[in-house]
Amino acid sequence: MDISQKVDYLPNTMQLLQITLPQFILGLLSSKKHKNDHIVLNFTLQINNIIEIVNKYSETGKKNIQALANKITMKTYVSKIETIAAEGSGLHFNAAHANVQQLEEFDIDDLAWKMKADAPYLWETLGEALLTHEEWRMGTAVVDNQRGEDGEDEYYDTLEGCNINLGEPTGSILVQNTNQKANYLQCMLGIFLQSAHTPQKVVETLTQMGLSISVTLINAAILLLSKESNHTIKSLGHMMLMAYAYDNFDVDLKTSDQQVKKSNDTLKHLTSSLLFPLQHGTSLDDLCYLVEHRPAYFQQFKDMVGEPEFIKAIPVVKMPIIAACMMEFVNSTVSGNIQSITGLLAQARIHDPKDKDDPDMPDISDYVVLFHGDLGTAEHVQAILQCWAVEDSPWNQCQYVIFIPGLFHLKMAATDALWHAFIHPAAASHDDTSLMHDIGILQPKETGIYQSKPRFRHMHQLITYSGVCQRLDCWWSEVANLDLRLRTLEAFVDTMPMFTQVKDIANTIAHKYVTTNALERVCQKPSSQHDMQLENALIINKYMLLYEELMHVMNISDIGRFTGCHVLLDAG
Repeated sequence: MDISQKVDYLPNTMQLLQITLPQFILGLLSSKKHKNDHIVLNFTLQINNIIEIVNKYSETGKKNIQALANKITMKTYVSKIETIAAEGSGLHFNAAHANVQQLEEFDIDDLAWKMKADAPYLWETLGEALLTHEEWRMGTAVVDNQRGEDGEDEYYDTLEGCNINLGEPTGSILVQNTNQKANYLQCMLGIFLQSAHTPQKVVETLTQMGLSISVTLINAAILLLSKESNHTIKSLGHMMLMAYAYDNFDVDLKTSDQQVKKSNDTLKHLTSSLLFPLQHGTSLDDLCYLVEHRPAYFQQFKDMVGEPEFIKAIPVVKMPIIAACMMEFVNSTVSGNIQSITGLLAQARIHDPKDKDDPDMPDISDYVVLFHGDLGTAEHVQAILQCWAVEDSPWNQCQYVIFIPGLFHLKMAATDALWHAFIHPAAASHDDTSLMHDIGILQPKETGIYQSKPRFRHMHQLITYSGVCQRLDCWWSEVANLDLRLRTLEAFVDTMPMFTQVKDIANTIAHKYVTTNALERVCQKPSSQHDMQLENALIINKYMLLYEELMHVMNISDIGRFTGCHVLLDAG
């Protein structure tokens, strides 16, 4: 008997038993006696097929199934959202008790992972609702190759089929609607909007949309963060183990209000500053007074060359940075720098010991304080130390000030020195080995810029590319000395040299084509015995190599090798 015949007999049998099919199924499933029977287990395994058949062939059944599914789904989602919004979920942020650690630990990806873990079906539903692109729904999109308009890359951080950038804010809105205190994302966005100077009307609009907290709560959080920063600065100032960095900036405080007389005093000169603790085991006692450019053949030797040996490397550590309060001082003057220095120390609760009768205030009479800034600030600080040396106390003499310019500004100073030495003098461009000759080849349309006053970028690129060309020319000359038949580097490559041979030639070039102390003896000879072009080329090679080594050691934090480069540049 086939399945259709069995189905035909079933209605008659049920009529004889005076039971309907729904009554039979409900009774069977609710019976504890038959809970583990084969027929019950088989029915539960086939429940999806049963629902699909009813949904397909019965319009009434379809409506009932959809209504039931909607009811169950809503109940499940509401329960999950309430769980996520609960106090112990980690999504509560009290703006009245905000602290810096909460800002540093915030990660929207972590919030998304938590939402997916606590409410996976809700997360998948958000993904389906927010992402209509077929590739995203099928999970076949290639994230790294997403391209936007005008050549801009669009990177979509996906988390199991749902775009984090869309799903997490939407989920956070749902959670906050359930519990107003579950506002972690909204608080972070509100603080960000404040830091980005977002207009108040925009913030209020985003607050109504559930994407931000109110302006009042934002201001309360900023006030608490400022107090915490102030407390941290005073604590670090008490230990005296921190450095100060400051710079000036201008703000034009324009007003839209109509005024009888226009004011020209809208431009304000302010000073911003940062403080950071000294790392690497610094103690108070320490502060007391006391193979890239070559034919392709040589690429096989790249791994064999390796990096220069470290002399004294600085360990990599995570350094906390504390922003100090802005100060209305003008750093373009000597007096403005004096005010900036004393103002920064005052924020750290450090004052002149003679003026403050405070037993808890640290006495820096026997210690130094490190300050950082640009080269212009360095000149003003140097002027302070010279002019105030006649004062009657170490505090008034600013003896505690040790100024350390930023290393980027050292690079700028190095390029400026090379410009004054090899480009600015008119006599420096008379021979074919001069930098102006290289500029005419590398940047023929910018010779005027280089002769007048080039920017740092121009000089940095010139030193890099011209240095490569100069050293390749040295390679060609030395290879030709070894064998006159080798008129090009490509011809040298055809001989398939071994790495040891290449290394020997490199050592010869380093001694032969870079100036040494022997050049001083040569310069004492009569001019008729001089090869001026060679001597100039040796000097240029020396300082270009020093500049490149300086860039390299700054990138790898080798303070020992950096000091050596700095000394050689100063000696030159």
